[in-house]
Amino acid sequence: MHDADAAPVTDRLRIEAALGPRYRLRQELGAGGMATVYLADDLRHGRPVAVKVLRDAVARQLGASRFLHEIRIAANLSHPHILPVFDSAERDGVLYYVMPFVDGESLRHRLERESQMGIPDAIRVLRDVADALAYAHAHHVVHRDLKPDNVMLAGRHALVADFGVARALDNSSGAVQITTAGVAIGTPAYMAPEQAAGDPNIDHRVDIYAFGVLAYEMLAGRPPFTGNPQAVMAAHVTRAPEPLSLHRPEAPVVLQDLVARCLAKDPRERWPSLDEVIGVLEAAVTPSSGLPTTGARAALPGTPSRLDPNSIAVLPFKNLSADPESEYFADGVSEEIINALNQIPDLRVAARTSCFAFKGQEQDVRIIGERLNVAAVVEGSVRHAGQRVRITAQLVSVANGYQLWSQRFDRDLKDIFAIQDEIATAIAGALTDRLTPRPIKIKRSNVEAYDLYLRGRFHWNKRTNPSMREAIALFNQALEKDPDYAPAHAGLADCYGLLGWVAFGALAPGDAFPLSEQAAAKALALDPSLAEAHNSLAWSRLVYRWNWPEAERHFQRALELNPRYAMGRSWYGLSLTWVNRLEDAFAETGLAMELDPLSLIIHTLAAWARYFAGDYQESVALYRRTLELDPEYIRAYLGLGWAHEQTGDLDAAIAAFQTGSRLSGPNPRYVAALGHAYAAAGSAGNAEEQLQLLEEMARTEFVSASYFASVHAGLNHSDLVFEWLDRAREERSGALAYLHVDPHFAHLRSDPRFVRLVETVGIGASRAAAP
Repeated sequence: MHDADAAPVTDRLRIEAALGPRYRLRQELGAGGMATVYLADDLRHGRPVAVKVLRDAVARQLGASRFLHEIRIAANLSHPHILPVFDSAERDGVLYYVMPFVDGESLRHRLERESQMGIPDAIRVLRDVADALAYAHAHHVVHRDLKPDNVMLAGRHALVADFGVARALDNSSGAVQITTAGVAIGTPAYMAPEQAAGDPNIDHRVDIYAFGVLAYEMLAGRPPFTGNPQAVMAAHVTRAPEPLSLHRPEAPVVLQDLVARCLAKDPRERWPSLDEVIGVLEAAVTPSSGLPTTGARAALPGTPSRLDPNSIAVLPFKNLSADPESEYFADGVSEEIINALNQIPDLRVAARTSCFAFKGQEQDVRIIGERLNVAAVVEGSVRHAGQRVRITAQLVSVANGYQLWSQRFDRDLKDIFAIQDEIATAIAGALTDRLTPRPIKIKRSNVEAYDLYLRGRFHWNKRTNPSMREAIALFNQALEKDPDYAPAHAGLADCYGLLGWVAFGALAPGDAFPLSEQAAAKALALDPSLAEAHNSLAWSRLVYRWNWPEAERHFQRALELNPRYAMGRSWYGLSLTWVNRLEDAFAETGLAMELDPLSLIIHTLAAWARYFAGDYQESVALYRRTLELDPEYIRAYLGLGWAHEQTGDLDAAIAAFQTGSRLSGPNPRYVAALGHAYAAAGSAGNAEEQLQLLEEMARTEFVSASYFASVHAGLNHSDLVFEWLDRAREERSGALAYLHVDPHFAHLRSDPRFVRLVETVGIGASRAAAP
C-alpha cells in the first residue's frame, strides 16, 4: 500500500478536486494498467469506500459518456457475489467509480501468498465466482476481464469486481487490442482464444474460458501459459495447456474435467453456461463427493447388511447464500424434507437432531450411514438471495457412495413448498422399488410467514433462554403475516413450555404456561394433526396443572399422530418414572434414543429417567455418553452432578456443577445445585453463600422457590424447606410434579407436611394408584 502523498502532487490535487466534498482520499491501495484504487471516506454516509480512478490514457479512449453508460449497466447488477457500484462520475477529465471497501484481500494477493489453494477453499471461491458470472450473463452483461485481481475475498466468500470497464473499453474500440498507451483491454493471461484473436463477436463464453484459467491457477499454482503478453496470447490461440494433473495430481477427476472443458479452444466445446458449472461444484462439496476432508475417517469397506434398505437420513443442507444468517433457511428446508419423508409409512427416517449432529462436518457417507443406521443419505445445498432460491439435492447410497438421484431447482421463493414436495416425492421414488412414491404435501403458508417460522425454529433449536425469546418474537411476526399458520402457534407453545419449566426457569410458570396452552390449543384448532402441539399440551398439563391423566392422553395422541416423534417419547418416558411405570418409561426413552441416536437432549432425558428410578450408576453412564457427543452440553452437567451426589461422589458432583456453571454463565439452577452439593459435603458456609447468591439473583429475575427449597433440604432446615415448597406450590413450579421421587427430599417423605403436599399436587397419588 502507498500513502496518497506518494502520488504526484498534481495528480493528487486533480483527484481530490474531482471527488469534491463527497469523498476524502486516505491512501492508495493499488495500481494497475487501467486504474489506480484509493481508500477514501464517504463523508455523506460515514463509511470507508474504494475509489477507482481510471488512468488518463484510458479515460481519453473511453470518453465520459461511454464510461458512465457502461458503469450504469454494471451498477444495476445486484447479486451477493458481485461487488456493487455505489457511485460514478466524470469531472475535469477524471473518470472514477466508487465501490464498497472490502476488509479482506484480493484473490491475487491470496495466490501470491499461498500459490496453490486448498481444494475445498478453491471450490468455495470458484462457486461464488461462477454464481456471480452466471447472474451477470443472465442479465446480458459479460465481464471480459476476469482475473484474480478482480476477485475480492471477504471472510468465506468471494466477490467479483469491475464489471463494465472492459466492456466499455471494448465497445469504444470495436475490437480487443493493446492500445498505444500500453493498456491491455482484457488481460493476456486470462484471454479466451477468440478474445486474443480480436474476434468482434465474443460473448459470455470468454468469461467461461477466463473462469477456467482462474481455476487452473488456483489449483496448479500457476496460470496455463506464462511469458510476455504477445506469447501468452498466441499460446491461448494455438497451444493446449499442460494437464492439471501434472501440477495437482490429488485434484478430483471431476474437477480436472470441469477446468479442461472451460479451457476448450472452440467456444462451442465449453460449458454452455456457468449454471451447469455451479451444479458440478456444489455436488463436489457434499460429504460423499470424494474430496479430501479435514479429519475424515477412512472409508469403510462396505455397509453392514443389517441396515434396513428402506431407511434414510437427511443431512443439514449447506447454506451457500452470501449472508451467513441465511443458515436458518437451509436448516428449515432440511427439516421440512425430514417431516415430509416421515409421512411415508414404509420409510424409516433418521430424526432431525441426529442428522444435524453432522452439520459442518465432511464425513464419508458410509460413516454417516453406519452411525445413523440408514441405507441412504440425502445431501444438498441452498442458496437464498432476495426472492430467488436455488436448492440442489442428491440421494446417495451408503453401500457404495453412488448417486441414486439428484436435481437442482431454481425458483422464486413463493415456490418453496412445491420444491419441497417434489424433492420428498422424488426421493421416495428413487430410494427403492419397494416404496411406491406418492404425492407428499408440505403444510403451506404465506411465504413470508414461513420464512419467519424457519428463523424461529432455528433459534428454538439452540435451546437457550435468549434464543427462545428471539424465537417467540419471530413466531409472532410469522403470525402477523398469517394468523392461521398452525406450526407458528405450536412453536410459541414449545417456547413458553420450556421457559416456564423449572429446568430453564426463565419465566414464572403462571406467566408462561397459560400462554403455552393458549398457543397449543390454537394450533390444534387449526391443525388437529400437529403432534408437537399435543406434546406441548401434555407437558403443561403435567408440570403446571399436575393433571397426569390428561397429560398422558395428550402424550399418547401425539405418538399416535407421529410414532417416530422421538422428543415426544422422551418426555412421555420421563413422566412415566414419576408414576412408577418404570418398564414403560425405559421402553419409551430407549426407543427415543434409537430413533434419534445422536440427540443430546434425548440422551439427557433418558439419564434423568434412570435418576428418578434410582439407577444412579446407569444415569451417570448415560450422562457421560451424552458429554462424549458434546463436552460443552450444559444440561448434561446438571444431571451428571445430581447422579454423582446420589452415588456418594460429592467431589465429582461439585466439579460437574462448577463446569456447567462456567459454561452457562450466571444461572440460578446451577447455583442451587452447588448449594445442595456443598451442604451434602458438609460445607455449610459455601451452601449459605449460594443461598445469598440466589437471593441477589431473585431481585432482578425470576428464581423458582424450589431452588431455595433444595438448598435448605441439603442443610436440613426442615421448616424452611416446607416454607419454600409452599411458595413453589403457589407459583405452580414444575419441581412439584416429581417432588415425591426427588432424592433431594427423600429424608422428608415421612413428614406429614410432605405427604399433604404430595397429595395436593396429585402426581404422587397417581404413582400409588398406577399399575
